[in-house]
Amino acid sequence: MKSFLILSVLSLVCLCGCRREDVREYRVEVRNLTEANIPAIKKAFSRYHGIRDVRFNPQEAQIAVVYDSMEIAQKNIREAIRTAQAGLVVPEPQPKHGRAGH
Repeated sequence: MKSFLILSVLSLVCLCGCRREDVREYRVEVRNLTEANIPAIKKAFSRYHGIRDVRFNPQEAQIAVVYDSMEIAQKNIREAIRTAQAGLVVPEPQPKHGRAGH
């Protein structure tokens, strides 16, 4: 009985405390994005786990990436674009507030 109770509590903790995925969308500005860059960027993204979907918009110089934040970070997404092809400019995002927490 005691081992059943311990096993039940451990199972409940594991189920409640684990996040399995956190899917988000991230829009990345790529200042000099052209149609010719798209295959190289797709190839660079294929090396990463967690990228679910990518939509390119060269007219607005933007890439929309749907990704699992438990597997890949926004910083890695920006770096993949930068290293995909020489000459791509991906600026760092600017903070929305002057100080953290305000």
